[in-house]
Amino acid sequence: MRNGADVLGQYLASPHRDDALLVSYGDRVANRTVFKRLGYLVEHLGVEAPSLVAACMERRSEGITSLDPSVKGPGRIMRRWRLRINVSLDSPGDSS
Repeated sequence: MRNGADVLGQYLASPHRDDALLVSYGDRVANRTVFKRLGYLVEHLGVEAPSLVAACMERRSEGITSLDPSVKGPGRIMRRWRLRINVSLDSPGDSS
């Protein structure tokens, strides 16, 4: 998940960024959980993208989902995104 967040951060900082295309890809996946994770990551990364966050908020699924489905274990619940934050997105050695 950390690598995915890094890649997303680089994409969102690039001049080729296309928020509508990201939403379109999420719609094509036909799994609304992707919007929980995308919206959370956009906010976590501090990206200024109010229309992207709004689109994710409108499309997020019900229920609580793990941020990283491959990791079993506890984590705090972020009700805004209906996510269990079960992994750290900070790089090892980060003090943030």
